[in-house]
Amino acid sequence: MPPPAPVAAPTGPAQEARTGWSALVGADRDFFQSHGADVTAGLAFPEGLQPREVALCGPEVVVGRRNAARGYFPDIDLSSPVNDPAVSRRHVILRQQPDGTWELVDQHPVNGTWVNGAAAPLPAGSVIPLHDGDRVHLGAFSVLQVRRNGRAAS
Repeated sequence: MPPPAPVAAPTGPAQEARTGWSALVGADRDFFQSHGADVTAGLAFPEGLQPREVALCGPEVVVGRRNAARGYFPDIDLSSPVNDPAVSRRHVILRQQPDGTWELVDQHPVNGTWVNGAAAPLPAGSVIPLHDGDRVHLGAFSVLQVRRNGRAAS
């Protein structure tokens, strides 16, 4: 008799319930319009892009753009369903802390990373704690909102 097939790790809502954190990934028109022609030149804002929720799981979650030829396969891929070409291959890393919270580790992206509407991007290499409801802007239009237990802070 063959051994039983391995069971895949849970994903989606079951995984989110286990970890307690997720990221709502979407596009922010205001950020796109305020970002400047140097980043957004020739780009159209992705109309109709629906936000998607991604469970944060494991010790680290890489956020960036996929490039199969170079072997980049981020956990949160901002090249699909709509490609944000201003996002670096490894833009930021979200790292889980021993107490279950998360921190953001900036990976020196060319086009910067903004948290909670800051006027200036984070200094390259910054490490900052994340809180329920924090919004992370990156690329030309991408935004992640980190959420504890699937709910944004009010």
